[in-house]
Amino acid sequence: MSKQFGDLIKQARLKEDLSLRDLAGLCTGISFSYINKLEKGLYEPSRQVVLELAKALGLSPDKVLITAGYAADRIMEAQTNIYQPAGAMAQIPVLGVIRMGQSLYAEENLIGYEWIPEREIQGGEFFFFQVKGDAMEPQIPEGSRVLIRKQEDIKSGEMGLVFPGEGEAVLRKVIYGEDYLVLQSLNPKYPLLVCKAGQIGIIGRAKKVVFDL
Repeated sequence: MSKQFGDLIKQARLKEDLSLRDLAGLCTGISFSYINKLEKGLYEPSRQVVLELAKALGLSPDKVLITAGYAADRIMEAQTNIYQPAGAMAQIPVLGVIRMGQSLYAEENLIGYEWIPEREIQGGEFFFFQVKGDAMEPQIPEGSRVLIRKQEDIKSGEMGLVFPGEGEAVLRKVIYGEDYLVLQSLNPKYPLLVCKAGQIGIIGRAKKVVFDL
């Protein structure tokens, strides 16, 4: 569905004679680089992003939702009662690829934003990380957004966002040994990664997983 959605957005953008930056400027919390990746079918957009782009381009929300693989709002309203969380809400950034030596909130890392009750993010700095690949399946499928509390240390057995040496950050279960760390995937087809303690950079602790049906 992601390629069909990307083609729809690109065609509508070009029809309105908008550049990627122009379209991003009409949206709230969506970068032009992320829109470019959506048009290429590289990411599965969240429902919120789909609706934001539909609004900016003057497209039918139902049509765009269905193209992106979601049930249309009018169908959902007829089938279920939509729960609206009580209390204040906060807008949290959603990050994709995070590279060693790069600013955490660099524009190329930013995918979009998600709303979350403020009561769930008390006492710290939080962001969502969008999972790539199948290393954490079946519990955390690709495309899931994991709420991360930014902190430099976590307890043994907890799940965290880490840099395993150089390269990109990954979500893994962290187990401490005497002078080493073990990074464990939830998917059994991936082997354990054993590293010296100083080789691992911890970005934060996983608090919650969100994914779209």
